[in-house]
Formats: sequence, C-alpha cells, structure tokens
Amino acid sequence: MNGEQKHTTIRVTTVTRDKIADIAEQECRPMTAVIDDAVADYEHKKFIQESAAAVARTQADPEAWADYLAETAIFDNAVADGLEPEDFSHLTPQEHVGVDQGDIWLADYGRPLGREQAGTRPAVIMSGPALNSLPFGLVITAPVTTTRRDWPVHVAVDTLETGLDKPSWAMLEQLRSVSVRRLHRRLGHVDDAVFDQLKGVLQHLLRK
Repeated sequence: MNGEQKHTTIRVTTVTRDKIADIAEQECRPMTAVIDDAVADYEHKKFIQESAAAVARTQADPEAWADYLAETAIFDNAVADGLEPEDFSHLTPQEHVGVDQGDIWLADYGRPLGREQAGTRPAVIMSGPALNSLPFGLVITAPVTTTRRDWPVHVAVDTLETGLDKPSWAMLEQLRSVSVRRLHRRLGHVDDAVFDQLKGVLQHLLRK
C-alpha cells in the first residue's frame, strides 16, 4: 500500500526486547512505535546537546560572541510598530497574497531592542497558507545571516534560486511574525530539501 512504512528486523538483547514488549503492552502500542519514539527522543536529546555545545564554543570566543550579540541586537518593533504611516505606503496586505512558504524576501525588522534581529535583511517565509492567505497582514519569518556559526538552529540556505549572493543561514532561534508591510521585495525561494531541514529544526525547538 502506498505510504505504508516498511519494517525490518534488528537484533537486541533479550532484556531490551522484554522491556520494549512490556512498555508496548502497558501502553497498548506496537513495539515498533515504542522503538520509533525512543529513536526520536534520542535524536532530540542529541540535538539539544549539540546546540548547547555549539553555542558554548561561540561564547568561549569573545569576538565571535560579541559579533553574534551585535547581529541579534534587540529591536522594539515586533510587528508593524515603528513604521511611519508613509512607510511602504505603496504596499498593502492584498498586494502580498503572492507571499509563499519558502520564499525569501528582503524584510525590514525595525529598530533594535534586546537580542532580536533588527535592520533590513533577507528572511525566509516560514508560515503557510493557513496564515499567509488570511487578512491579518502577517507572515512568520526566519531572519537570514551570512555569518557561519555551525549552530544546529541555523540552517544553510544555498545561493541557487534563493536570490542570495553569499552563503547564508536561516536563524530559527529568531523566528518571528512580522507585518507584510515590512517586506520590501521577493529575492527567491528555498528548495524543498532545505525547507524540510527548517521544519526539522522547528520540531526540536517546539517540542517539550
């Protein structure tokens, strides 16, 4: 049947097999589901450990950490705050109905406040039609940086078809909702493989 997952046989100790069987019986689930959850939990724990280690390495380098703090300088305009009435007056939410998930737009993140991204920079549109097609005039974005930090929460964005002229990384820890009035122009689009990576990181960030 299409979409049906294939199964295989793996070797485990009888002690481990019995433990898996006991859990499966207690929770009324297949043993394969118990194993799948255990693998997912391991991947999640590994992701957290790698993220903490990567950030710690950056913090250990005063220059690199200062660079990150400067780039993520806080701004006080989370959505449309700070935009003067005449700013982007030639644009309306209706004109942004073509904003699609996975697009890269040049976005204005406003004045700095705290450690949020600020200024004008490329951003990946993370939200889909469930938000983009509604009359809120909002989209969820991930700011893009050209500084490589090797953090698991940063996903590499290829220059091919993205409209970016330098190697770049989407910063998922800076995910935010912004007014479509902050979108200057469309630069390009990330491919499906990259967007799958973005979603994978978000699953880790949103998991309890």
